[in-house]
Amino acid sequence: MSFNLVLDEPGADDKVEEHEGLQFIVKNELYEGYGPFTLETIKRDSQTYLQLGAARQPESSGGCDSCSSCS
Repeated sequence: MSFNLVLDEPGADDKVEEHEGLQFIVKNELYEGYGPFTLETIKRDSQTYLQLGAARQPESSGGCDSCSSCS
């Protein structure tokens, strides 16, 4: 699962958390489906990478990841 990070203003039904002066906004339906998110920074040489993770994955609704035959 992947998520996009965008610059945006919070909507009326968004979950907002502030850390070190930065506001992080998550749509309520995403928060309800995936739980809390973590944002980690990884520094390599002169570059900084961001890794966004979710506490849980939603139950599979079919598709390629719903069975083990491809593993």
